[in-house]
Amino acid sequence: MSTGAAVAAVTALIRIVLQGAMNGPLAPAVANFTITALPPDRVVPAETAQLNLFLYRTTPNPGWRNVELPSRSSDGSRRTLPPLAVDLHYLLSAHGKLELEAELLLGHAMAALHGMPLLTRPFVTGALSGVRPGDIQDALWSPISQSGLAEQEEVVTISMEPLSVDDLVKLWSVLGEKYRTSVAYVATVVLIRPDETIPQAPPVTEPARVGVAPLPHAVLDAVTPGELDFAADAPLTLTGRRLLVPGSQVVFGGGPSRDPQPGSTSTDVRVLLPAAVPAGLSTVRVTQPATIGDTTRPMERSNPLPLTVRPVVVSAPVVDAAGSPVVRATLTPDVAPSQEVALLLDGVPDPIAAQAHPLPTGTVDFPIAVAAGTYPARVRVDGAASQPLTVVVP
Repeated sequence: MSTGAAVAAVTALIRIVLQGAMNGPLAPAVANFTITALPPDRVVPAETAQLNLFLYRTTPNPGWRNVELPSRSSDGSRRTLPPLAVDLHYLLSAHGKLELEAELLLGHAMAALHGMPLLTRPFVTGALSGVRPGDIQDALWSPISQSGLAEQEEVVTISMEPLSVDDLVKLWSVLGEKYRTSVAYVATVVLIRPDETIPQAPPVTEPARVGVAPLPHAVLDAVTPGELDFAADAPLTLTGRRLLVPGSQVVFGGGPSRDPQPGSTSTDVRVLLPAAVPAGLSTVRVTQPATIGDTTRPMERSNPLPLTVRPVVVSAPVVDAAGSPVVRATLTPDVAPSQEVALLLDGVPDPIAAQAHPLPTGTVDFPIAVAAGTYPARVRVDGAASQPLTVVVP
């Protein structure tokens, strides 16, 4: 967490970066030079060359400005301590008495900041805990060195900020000084947190009632038989793992269910086919309740396995219906209006769809227009075809 002194700390650290990087290369060319952090109108022309670092603007950091909101409750009391996230905008200008002296200073300064674009945590810690720079008073250095800049969540980056000629002219006009060779930089991001304490939530007076229990998960491996003619209470055997617990049920498709039969085990469950199971391609699965403490969760379901229930054709005579021949098939179980029912006649390429019926029925009519003869046939309901039968067309 950074304190309000972090802004001054960033300025001081940039000065240290410049001073340390420029002492060596500039020694032969510039005998004496200084690095200051003053407003341009307070830069006094001197006999020595000078670099000046001026913090001319601060802006909210867009990436951090909405972190940890809301910070206060409806009654105004503080709930969180979001940081004040700001970017620091600097103007680095060079002043020289001799020709090319300012350009020499500025070029080396730009190279120094380009070579160290991050104020790394080790650098910040070492610089702020080291020897106080001689031109910074001890009363100022104490809060700067304790600013906590090295502990903030994000390290500070330094990058060049492009400014147009128009921007530079406006900036120097506002400063009331003649234009000097200069370049803009931005330091991102300084996270300043309020030095406040948040009231702690009241202690827990009643422990939460939390229970942990393994949830049973049944796994189905096979269903025998996987295809059968419809018959109420036809026996089926399900094999798998963890199939039988108190409350286990076998669910057929999306509707009817049955309890396991006596003699079932966790690996073999015996069940009877419900009378309400429709003919067609369906599924079978095992459901089990999960109880934690006093609460029973919704059913846990096993993986589904396919089950084909073939319709049983009781009879299929050819009759006259309003002057047209139809095959009138009597089926079990009854078929619903939404089910697809078709007659498959040997030698007829396309299935013959059943006539529409508004209610579930066990008798369906198939209009036919074929030559007289005897035809092997099947009745198909929702993809499941019956056993072969014979249709005699007079």
